[in-house]
Amino acid sequence: MNNQIFHKSQFINAVDNNVFIPDEVAIISAGRWGKIICTILAQFQPRISKIHLVSQRNSKSTKDWLRNKSLTTKDQFNPDQIDVWSNLDQLLHNSNFEVAFVTNLPAEHYETTKLLLKQGKHVLVEKPFVLNTEHARELISLANEKNLVLAVGLEYILASYVHYFRQVIELLQYQCFTLHLTTSEMS
Repeated sequence: MNNQIFHKSQFINAVDNNVFIPDEVAIISAGRWGKIICTILAQFQPRISKIHLVSQRNSKSTKDWLRNKSLTTKDQFNPDQIDVWSNLDQLLHNSNFEVAFVTNLPAEHYETTKLLLKQGKHVLVEKPFVLNTEHARELISLANEKNLVLAVGLEYILASYVHYFRQVIELLQYQCFTLHLTTSEMS
């Protein structure tokens, strides 16, 4: 997938068409957004065979969360397909994931994303992307050099209500186009 310009709509279409489903994914941080993304990605199991969850600050509570989550949603959530790692370096040396979701602290986004891109991983970063434009330009340049996907702010595009609004907007655009053709034909 070319990374020259990666729009959110391309990601939505890829997910809708089941094109952008890697075999293994990593989620960097098991905080609130990391757990939300883990829950969403678990819906793609078994197409996603392994989810790697990095939990540097709270691995015990993350393992407890996984155990409790599997008890309440057995048919959608297979904790055996989710590994919890205590740090990113350990994960990078012991797994073959293709895509990483960066959901750690904003101050850590730049270093984490840079490391992942250098390792040849596609990276999806929660917002804020980075804390200054210099870092943003550097990461975009690195992603382009390595022909990797680098996208930002996915919590909204993964939400079901966004898909609904997109469908409504597409319908309205179609109706406006049809209305425009009809009125222009009348003159």
